Amino acid sequence: MYTCAKFDPDAWAALFKKAGAKYVLAPGEHHDGFSNWDSAINPYNAKNYGPHRDIDGDLIKALEKAGLKTGISDHSFFHFQFIPALPGSDEYDPKWAAFYCVADRSNAARIKFMHDWVAKRIETIDKYHPDMLWFDMNTDHATDALKILVSDYYFNRARQWGKDVAISAKTQAWVEGQVMDYERQGRAPKQLTDYVWEPDDPITDKFGYVVGVPVKPAPGIIRLIYTNVARNGNYLLNISPMADGTIPDAQQQVLLAIGKWMDVNGEAIYSTRPWKMSEEGHVFFATKGDSLYAITSDWPTELAIPALATSKVTDGKIEKVEMLGHAGPLDFTQDAAGLHVKFPAQKPCDVAYALKITGLKLPAAKAASQPSK
Repeated sequence: MYTCAKFDPDAWAALFKKAGAKYVLAPGEHHDGFSNWDSAINPYNAKNYGPHRDIDGDLIKALEKAGLKTGISDHSFFHFQFIPALPGSDEYDPKWAAFYCVADRSNAARIKFMHDWVAKRIETIDKYHPDMLWFDMNTDHATDALKILVSDYYFNRARQWGKDVAISAKTQAWVEGQVMDYERQGRAPKQLTDYVWEPDDPITDKFGYVVGVPVKPAPGIIRLIYTNVARNGNYLLNISPMADGTIPDAQQQVLLAIGKWMDVNGEAIYSTRPWKMSEEGHVFFATKGDSLYAITSDWPTELAIPALATSKVTDGKIEKVEMLGHAGPLDFTQDAAGLHVKFPAQKPCDVAYALKITGLKLPAAKAASQPSK
C-alpha cells in the first residue's frame, strides 16, 4: 500500500513554504528499519520497494529549490532491539532476518548493526547535505564514540559546504552540542530556558496517518508557536501523509491557516530571541534588535502590560507602539502600573496579535544549545 504514487515533492515544498515553515525534515528511517532514501547500505529502502523512488532525495531537492532549510530524521538507533520476536512469523525467514533484527541478536550482529547505522548517517550526509540531523534516541552513553564519529564527520563536511548545521535529539543523547528535542508539546519546557529546544508534535493525536483521527485546530498550534518562541524554543510540527503520498486536505487547511497568521505576524517570530521574561499573563515576549514584541490572544479595548511599568524599564524609553498588520502607530501611555496600549477597531488577523514596541534597549536572553550537565 505504501506506493507514494501521487507524491509531488514540489507541491509539498510549496505548501510548507505557504505554511510559514523555515526548515523541513524528510522522514529518513522510522522504527521499521525501512530507509526512505536510495540507500547502498540498507537494501530495505524506498528505491527497491514500495514507492521505487528516492523519497527523501526528491523531497530535499524540492525543499532546497523553494529556499527552505532541510533535514533528515532517524529513529533506527533503537531498531536492533525494538521489534519483539513473534514465533512463527516471517521475522525468522532468512530473506527478512536482517530487516527485523530478531533472528540473530548476538553481540556480533549488534556490532554490525551499529557499524551500518554509522554508515547510513554518513551516506545521508554526503548524498543530501542536510541542514539538520534529527534523532529519536536515548542516552546510551556506551555508544557515545559512534555519535561523536558521526557529528565530527557532519560538522567537518558542513565546514566544507560553507553552511551552518545542527543536530537535534532527545534527553541529552548527543553528548554535547545538540538542539534539545521533546517528544510532544506536553513534555516541552513551561518556562524560559537558557538553551534552545523544540518539541516534535503531531498535527493529529498520532504521528502517522490514521483514518478518522481529527486534526488539531490551527489557533491552538499558533499559540504553541509563539509560546515556545517566548520560552527559547521552536515548534516542529509532524504531519501525517497518506500511503499514496498525498497530504489530507484537513491537514493542508491547518498549515495554510498557520501561514496566513505568519504572513501578518512572522516578524515577531522569525529571527527573534527571548526577552528577560517569557510571558506575563496572556502576553508573550520576544525581541529583535531594539524591538520588543508582545503577543496576546486577548482583544481588549486597552491592553495593560505591568512588566513595562516606568519603574521596571530603566534602559531607554518607549517611543512607539505598533500592531503588526495594522497601519500606523497605536496610542499608549506608560505609568507606574505598566504600559497601556489602546487597540484599534479592526483586528489584523483571527488568532493572536503582535505589538511591536520600540525605543527600549533590552538585551536578549543568552542561549546554549542544550542544558548544562
